[in-house]
Amino acid sequence: MVRVDVHAIRREQILCAAERLLAQKGWSRTTFADICKEAGISNGVLTYHFKDKDEILLAVLQKVSCEFQDKQYPVLEEESQSLQSKLAQFVNDNLLADEKQREFCLLSLHLLSLATQKPEIGQWMSQIHTESFQQTQVSVEQACVQGQIEVRDPAAVAAVLIMLLSGISVTTAVYDFPVPAEKLIDEVMTMIRRYLKMDDGEKHT
Repeated sequence: MVRVDVHAIRREQILCAAERLLAQKGWSRTTFADICKEAGISNGVLTYHFKDKDEILLAVLQKVSCEFQDKQYPVLEEESQSLQSKLAQFVNDNLLADEKQREFCLLSLHLLSLATQKPEIGQWMSQIHTESFQQTQVSVEQACVQGQIEVRDPAAVAAVLIMLLSGISVTTAVYDFPVPAEKLIDEVMTMIRRYLKMDDGEKHT
């Protein structure tokens, strides 16, 4: 018989509840009582797993970073997929976002604001962005080797793409533009293709 790890289940239950509250309310407005109510547990169960809010916050950040890596990195690491396809998938995921994706983007926004107040959060966020930048740079370099694009500075191009795509994530999480998502996707991808000069065989130099 498979043994059920009740402690692991409870811990995950707490982290999922805290993640939802962080995205909805921000961390400063979230209390232990809020987390207990959202998770459907007692205060004693919560304090058994976490001694304070900061410990919960760090655990949530670790959970979120792992989920981000599991979702984004396989796409970036797929050598058989073109750079344009990788970027299109990211744009589609954000502009056609479901509630879970929007919650994730709102959570990231709150974490970014906390990064200026809590050094440990800042270090985590810096690590996540560094790894994302490195993966994107590798994808740009692979595209150059495969003749998809031609750039002088893959690192600079990777940085620009991340800034653009991060802006899309944050903006669409907090505002619904009065424009169909499909139209926005077409416009964003047209802009990216022109920036990288993918439209007519002309290379980005």
